[in-house]
Amino acid sequence: MVILLRGWMRPAGRMLYTRRTMRGLIHPPALTRITGRPTFLRRFGGLAVGLLVLGCSYSFSGSSLPSHVKTIAIPTVENETLEPGLSQEVTTGLIDAFVKDGRLKLASERQANSRLEARITGYESKVRNYDAGQNPVDYIVVLTMSLALRDQVKSRELWRDDAIQRTAVYVPGGATGGAGTEIEARAEAIAALATDVVGRTMEQW
Repeated sequence: MVILLRGWMRPAGRMLYTRRTMRGLIHPPALTRITGRPTFLRRFGGLAVGLLVLGCSYSFSGSSLPSHVKTIAIPTVENETLEPGLSQEVTTGLIDAFVKDGRLKLASERQANSRLEARITGYESKVRNYDAGQNPVDYIVVLTMSLALRDQVKSRELWRDDAIQRTAVYVPGGATGGAGTEIEARAEAIAALATDVVGRTMEQW
């Protein structure tokens, strides 16, 4: 005897399952094919939408660099301050950052596809905070630079920023576990600036 549950408003898959459990009239593979199809479509539909979104995201992300730019030249950084040795420290910091990133290879100015023009426009080390007795508690290093990346193949500027600034704090004696000298703080500021330059150059690469 087959019991038809006409009064129950259930989805087709749910109804077949009810009849199968009561009488075993629906063969398991058939149930799988019938009830599994919506699940497959839902999953496939979700995957298709995901790929579509991903494709759109990729299409519009692009690259800040043209495809022919594969190498970069980093000449010695110009220094407009009176701080000795700062030019070489910044130059080394920039080179190290691009080498670590690895996506642009270093080359000479005559052979490179691009050239980074860098100029130190400001540097200072000053007291940041005082205690109640007006004694210095910590100091801050401020490094300001003007940078531009040029495409040497097309003779055009790819990006420029005339006021990139990075800072680092130091406490004499290193009581806080951070930088304890001006030299250490300066190295931190240079590293942060170099990382930013690589990011600007390789953004969405």
